[in-house]
Amino acid sequence: MFKKILRKLFIFLIYGFVWLFVFSIPVANGKSLYQIGYYYVVDTKPVHWILNKAYYGAKTTENTAKDTAHEVIDKVSSEVKK
Repeated sequence: MFKKILRKLFIFLIYGFVWLFVFSIPVANGKSLYQIGYYYVVDTKPVHWILNKAYYGAKTTENTAKDTAHEVIDKVSSEVKK
């Protein structure tokens, strides 16, 4: 079992070093592949739109949960006072 875990850890490290090497390759004017990929894929309008939708959805859910919690607290406190 220990050999199996050690083997998987070794394979994971090899893959990590390969990806580290691939993303650190200088492509153009001192920019690495990671920087160019981030600029052209991650830092685009559709990605920002999706992230903003997820952020506002999470905020709406959070606010709904807070409102529900306040309602429950008010109902319980009014029942306790009776």
